[in-house]
Amino acid sequence: MKTPTLLSLWLLAATPSILLGNNPHQTHCTHDDEKPVSALLSRHDWHRLSSAAKQMEHLLHQAQTVGTRVWPHAVRDTAGRAGLIIMAQRPLLMSMNTEDLDARQTWVLVSVLAAAKESAEAPLPLDHLALTDTEGAQGQLWYYDVEMSLARQLYLQLRDRKITMDAAYREIVRSWRLVTASHEVASH
Repeated sequence: MKTPTLLSLWLLAATPSILLGNNPHQTHCTHDDEKPVSALLSRHDWHRLSSAAKQMEHLLHQAQTVGTRVWPHAVRDTAGRAGLIIMAQRPLLMSMNTEDLDARQTWVLVSVLAAAKESAEAPLPLDHLALTDTEGAQGQLWYYDVEMSLARQLYLQLRDRKITMDAAYREIVRSWRLVTASHEVASH
């Protein structure tokens, strides 16, 4: 992958040595003997994630050529997780055009690492990322689900130069899950 040096420096800029995890006051809504159900984010969590999303979107516009929108989920998913939706403003994730492969790899990697960097700088109730594009946001809705624990781990490894950008990308793709509108895992 051809990642500009400036981008690498931006992603690996000095951050606190310990990345902050999930908010310990986060609760999951459940009914007795049932799976967790979706719950609205608290106003405080919504504002924190909205602020982080705006900051990420601004940074992503500076760091890459693919337009990107970022916004928080309004509700926690059925597992009780809070997340951000990161959408490429053109078809990118499912398309397999040869000329788009480098753009896809850069977009995925930069988006995931930007979320990890943002969560390192302020405690966020951020458990996962939903990566999608314009095709996934229309018609048959879908997104790739990426755990924030992986994003934080990869960010630290890249910062400490223990892993390459290509290896980090392969790890993201190996671990993500394709989720469809019916909230069923479609594939890995």
